[in-house]
This record gives sequence, C-alpha cells and structure tokens, in this order.
Amino acid sequence: MIYVLKMKPWFVALLAALAATPCQAQIYKWRLSDGSIEYSDRAPEKGAERVELSPLTTYTPPATSTPGAAAGAEGAAAFDGYDSFTISAPANNATVRDNAGNVRLRFAVTPALVEGHAIEVFLDGEKSGRVGVPLLTLANVSRGFHEIHATIVDESGAELTRTRPISIDVLRVSDLAPDEEIAAPQAPEPNYPGGASGSGGPASPGGARSPGGVTSPGGPDPNFGAAPAPPPPSPLPP
Repeated sequence: MIYVLKMKPWFVALLAALAATPCQAQIYKWRLSDGSIEYSDRAPEKGAERVELSPLTTYTPPATSTPGAAAGAEGAAAFDGYDSFTISAPANNATVRDNAGNVRLRFAVTPALVEGHAIEVFLDGEKSGRVGVPLLTLANVSRGFHEIHATIVDESGAELTRTRPISIDVLRVSDLAPDEEIAAPQAPEPNYPGGASGSGGPASPGGARSPGGVTSPGGPDPNFGAAPAPPPPSPLPP
C-alpha cells in the first residue's frame, strides 16, 4: 500500500528526523504532475527516488548517584583489613617493676586504627580495658605472672583481628618490707659460722684512773695461809 502525502518542507524535515532510528524504514520521494513532491516508505512503480537521511544524533547523560552513598562506598572500599597488630611494649616475658601495679601497654597497628574501631585488652582472659588509641595503662595489677592479649573490634563489636599473647612478671614491693630488707643475703664471714658478723658499736670512753697504792712485792707470799706473826716486844725503859 502506498501512502501519498502532500507535505510542507518543515514537515519533511521532521519526518526525516523521526525516521532515522536503528530500524528506520527506507523513504522514497517523487514529483507529481502539479509539481508537488510526495513521500512514502514504499516507492511507486516509476519516477521515485530514495531519500538518504542523515543519522540521528543522540545524547546519553552520565549516570548519577547520591553523594553520601558514593562517599560511603569509597570509604568501605578503602579499608581492606589490618595488615598487622602487635603489643610493642612491654616485651614478651618482660619484668614490670611498679609498686602501684601499673602496666603501660603500647600497640603497633598497620594501617592506622580506623575511626570507629576500638582496641580491647584482656588480662588473664578477662576484659580489662577499651580504648580508641594504641595506648593503655592497666592499673593495680597484682604481683606475679600474667598473660595479656588484645583485639580490634568494629562499631558493632565484631572482632577484626587480635594480637599474639605476651607474658609479664609484675614485681611490687610490700609496704611492710623496705627495699633494704629484701636485698640479697650476704655470705657469712670467714671463721664465723651462722651468718654475717655483727658490727661493733663505738668504744665506751674510759673513766678517771684511780691512784695506785704501795706496790706490793711480787711473787708468792711465803706466809700465805699461816697464822699471823706476833708483834715484836716493846723495848725496856733504861
């Protein structure tokens, strides 16, 4: 079936634009006896010619997204877990000397701790602290051996990674025993069994010297133990 239309020039241009689709039909034109031009998608038997239509210019806008959602997706893609997480101080098997029982912990985290994540510290299996920075001090830790490990958790409390455990020995001096009383014992003095010899006190000052009497003859007394000799007789008067 042939559609015969009488069109003005502007309508012809519009028809050409609409016909330029990926499945566009072929357009033909021919001139009638009165000089007018007819267009149709089917050519008559004689006198028609094909109309070459230029491709239709199209424009595809770029995809749009919500700024907040894009930033959130970028932040989530940037974090791919922690490469390493360790207790950098004190060292494993270290001795901690602190009378108040303070144990100062320092952590090494790579990459840096993400905002919203936290470090939880466990002393002998019991949770003993939670911080958002890689530093923490455990207070009043009892003397003796202890085991410490830590974990990193996200906002929901899910564990992301943990450290290897370390062992420490806490030394605390008792208030009842001064430092000098718990010093290492000394070896006993030679020729004095049973411990160290006691230190002597200062020499006592001497008193005034008593005057001496008549020097007694030396040697044993031949009359020692005998009866006393009688007194000599008085001399007679002349």
